[in-house]
Amino acid sequence: MINMGVPVLIGVGQQASGGGGGSKSLTISTITITTAQYGTTTSAGLVSIDPSQQITTVLNSGNSFTVPTDGLAQYYSNSDPAQQVLHTMRIQYTTSDFTSSDMGRQAIYQTTLNNSPSTSQLLSWVTEANPISDAGQFLPAGGGAGQGVTISTLPLEGSPSDFFEQAPTLGESSIALLNAPDGFVVNTSKGNTPIEVERVLFCPFAAQNLGSSSSFDIKLKILLKDGTFGEGTQTITIPAGAVKDNLTTVVQPTVTQLQTQALISTPFESDFPQTPLDPSQQLICTVNTGEVADTQSMIFQTSGTTSASHSFRLRFDTTGLTASDFPEEMQVRYVITSAGYGASEIGWIQEDLFSQTCLFDGQDRSAIITGGLVFGPVALLDNDAQFKITTDLNGTTWQVRVELQKNDGSFLASPEFDIVMASDTVINL
Repeated sequence: MINMGVPVLIGVGQQASGGGGGSKSLTISTITITTAQYGTTTSAGLVSIDPSQQITTVLNSGNSFTVPTDGLAQYYSNSDPAQQVLHTMRIQYTTSDFTSSDMGRQAIYQTTLNNSPSTSQLLSWVTEANPISDAGQFLPAGGGAGQGVTISTLPLEGSPSDFFEQAPTLGESSIALLNAPDGFVVNTSKGNTPIEVERVLFCPFAAQNLGSSSSFDIKLKILLKDGTFGEGTQTITIPAGAVKDNLTTVVQPTVTQLQTQALISTPFESDFPQTPLDPSQQLICTVNTGEVADTQSMIFQTSGTTSASHSFRLRFDTTGLTASDFPEEMQVRYVITSAGYGASEIGWIQEDLFSQTCLFDGQDRSAIITGGLVFGPVALLDNDAQFKITTDLNGTTWQVRVELQKNDGSFLASPEFDIVMASDTVINL
């Protein structure tokens, strides 16, 4: 957690206090909710949603802060839980009790679930957290009336004008700060239990289609110079039908096969020097949809100080994709998205650094967008990236996807492809 000074952390059910007397009031005038990304956690990889596909829902007194039909979305496509849609939330407010000259430098957001039902169709969802088990799920997990999430920016950042009449946007890097280039540093808690989330960027909202109406209260508290808070609460209502199951029915590439081959030996965390493996040791692993990786088909250690580097290639189906949606020279990415597995266990190594993403520049569109099954570029053969894997991954399941660059610079991602490992898929020589 970044320590920027002593934070003000207010738990649900507590009252703000300060040195200047009672709190002043503010009125939440507009809440703007936008579908911005999809995924589960930053470590697993988040994908920006093309602006042409985004839903922007504006709540105000005119619609009684009630989400309209299809105003939110649960998944990006295919009802895929790995493609959970993440929404930003911007809160604007008015006040008659204070002006910008009275402002301090802090905003606090508190959510409270109402009595019935016990959870809500719109809840907080953090993409990074400590403990890590709090990331990538609805918070509070399991719901429960009265429970909630508190997000508070630290009071030593920004300027008063950054908070006046519009609070920092949750789930978005809404301002570039010298000491926090990814947006405001925050403290968070679920109920009264602190969790560590470092930026408002990592504090979006997510929706779930429960098939029945729900609501929750959100309270905004703005710190004033005299130590008190201006505060106001607004109920957000999410009727049945407000949450779409899928944001889009867009056609996606679909991974159908993974193939690797052990080719060279290098030091554990370096890409040089390189020693070619004997042809008898150049194991090939091919995993098709629904299959388990063959036994003894990948290599970890080649000696006490070196490990095997594999080529890596995905085969995927581009049926239904429109070639003109992609540049003639495009980028292709392979992304390992497995939660809980780090670069020390699985990943690509390049320039002495592990990465969970392998990027190929300048791919010929006609070779990628074929309207059918296509073999993608090969890591290690086509570029310097080397795929490494350890015996720790035996008996586990990890995931990979392919992402294809579109004309606007965004990437069209495939659903996750499961790699199911046998108990001895990876061996040591």
